[in-house]
Amino acid sequence: MRVNAISVAMLVGPVYLCATNSGIRGMSVQTMELDVTKEGVVGDGTPADTARMQAVINANIGATLLVRAGTALTFGPLKIPSLTHLRIDGTVRLANGSNYSLFELTGGEGVRLDGRGTLDGNRTGQRLIVGGPPPYSACILAPGRLNPAATPLRGLMVEGLTLANAFHWPLSLENVTGARVRDVTALASGDSFQFTAGCDDCIADGVHIDSIGDDGFAFYGGVTNSKLVNSTVSRSVAGWVALNDSGSPRPCVAIVVANCIFASNQIGGAVQIGDGGVGMHEAVYSDGNMYYANPNGGLIWSSCALGQSNDHFGPGNTKGNCVVMPGQNVKVI
Repeated sequence: MRVNAISVAMLVGPVYLCATNSGIRGMSVQTMELDVTKEGVVGDGTPADTARMQAVINANIGATLLVRAGTALTFGPLKIPSLTHLRIDGTVRLANGSNYSLFELTGGEGVRLDGRGTLDGNRTGQRLIVGGPPPYSACILAPGRLNPAATPLRGLMVEGLTLANAFHWPLSLENVTGARVRDVTALASGDSFQFTAGCDDCIADGVHIDSIGDDGFAFYGGVTNSKLVNSTVSRSVAGWVALNDSGSPRPCVAIVVANCIFASNQIGGAVQIGDGGVGMHEAVYSDGNMYYANPNGGLIWSSCALGQSNDHFGPGNTKGNCVVMPGQNVKVI
């Protein structure tokens, strides 16, 4: 959404001077906290109020913007620039008919999204536009190929939040380096919680995923040097996948899935290629995970040039615990 506010920030010693069309404000980078509802934001979901929230974000780079516990705000899509810190202890909901993402990360350095609150993608309030593009609707989206002009994002931190009811993805990161996603819960969304093409050195740690209409967690097409650890995934298609297909054709390389529980999914985990994928995944390690009650198989290897499983398998993986298809170079310990 276009906003008329003009924001220029420059660091002078320990103080940020933020020049905006409403004046000049000095603030300590380390200590400045702003409750967004005290900055004129009401969270009623209207375009005008969404523009007001966007202006608050743009004018306060380096501060911590607060959505306090007990506060429920609704906005249209918001763009999150470099050095933004949003602490959400209440609820932020995507407005009806937005047909895009609640938070779009527009690239750069040092974005932090944390708190103990909820980002609600308002899945039932989004819709396809007849004759128009499909909605790319996530709670948190780093758009990558969907926006080729987006600057690569580095140093992203997402911590403590619940991401729920996304039309597509609770979180989808593309072309991101060094993301750390910790203690995040993802619920009742249409598509995977995912690291996608161009992601490198990204770690999801302590993530809890439940009731996803697609694979629970995905390393999708061209992810490198990345991990899913200390996490749980249930009631999804596959608990986790390394996947490449026509949407993102490159294989994934150097993937670690460790100390996780995958239970009551259709499949516990899979390393696979879809239509249009190019090349086999390489250096994929599943280590110390528990797979159980996944009726179509615990862990299935069908496209892996080099892989290893050192896992635990409980009951209920009806079609096999660790299934290595012909032609795979996979060591099972």
